[in-house]
Amino acid sequence: RVYLAGFSMGGYGVYRTCFKDPAKYRGLIVLAGLPRIPGNKQPLEAIDFTRKEHQKKFRGVPLFIAHGTADLNCPFLLTAGLVKELKRCGARVEFMVEPGVGHTITPAMLLRAGEWLAKQLPPEPIPRP
Repeated sequence: RVYLAGFSMGGYGVYRTCFKDPAKYRGLIVLAGLPRIPGNKQPLEAIDFTRKEHQKKFRGVPLFIAHGTADLNCPFLLTAGLVKELKRCGARVEFMVEPGVGHTITPAMLLRAGEWLAKQLPPEPIPRP
């Protein structure tokens, strides 16, 4: 019953951690997350999740992804493209777009992420007298 959640570079960490062993995790929450590490000099262990060969591991994985369209730190279009490809690969993605929002977590994102998470969890057992 382990879910991963992260913001910004922590969002990249969520993708990276799940990629290593997707069977360990029940779902992912990524808020304004990076799908790849920026820059030309990449660490050896870096993975670019905008590449199709790296998206296949997310087949069947439930994801909640939220991103603002005015994000200058983590470009919205990278996330929008990733969401499209993850869905094509069979990931179960709910994508929340925040028009005009920059690199931040909004109360609306937190509310929707919480609602999404509640839908993922099994119902509470009925107490027996």
